[in-house]
Amino acid sequence: MKARSLILFLATAMAGPALAGQLPDTEMMSLSGEAVRFPAAFRGDPTLVILAFGHDQREEAGRVMVLLEKAQEANSALSWYELPIVEAPSFSHFFIRNAMRLGTSEPLHAHIVPQFVIQDEWRKSSAVTAREPLLAKVDERGRILKSLPLSAIRNLSDVTRF
Repeated sequence: MKARSLILFLATAMAGPALAGQLPDTEMMSLSGEAVRFPAAFRGDPTLVILAFGHDQREEAGRVMVLLEKAQEANSALSWYELPIVEAPSFSHFFIRNAMRLGTSEPLHAHIVPQFVIQDEWRKSSAVTAREPLLAKVDERGRILKSLPLSAIRNLSDVTRF
């Protein structure tokens, strides 16, 4: 059973689970309080986007955010966002956003844009089937050009080569 799971994981990782996907057209608020409309925010060069699907993926997403911030220091043209895909009742959005704000350094707040959605509907509209957190390269129309599980990103060169 473990071998089958490993083969399935490797096949998913190598195939790029979101290659055919497209991020839905949405407008949400970043943790800094700015309204961000996707895909309009994906201007020019492809934008790197972290897609995280649960609170348990927060640490891994945070690790990659630090690498993206370093990559952006070296290349100011680099654009990136983290889109936590959060399914929660609307009354809890305020509390979740505040918890995210408190758990993240302020310079990163403009990059983090929580997507409060029904995850199954979001997955259908985006064609993203992965359950593990991903780094996706997205064009100006929101099309996912390629993706990589965050677990495959070990250091800054993994981000810059992506």
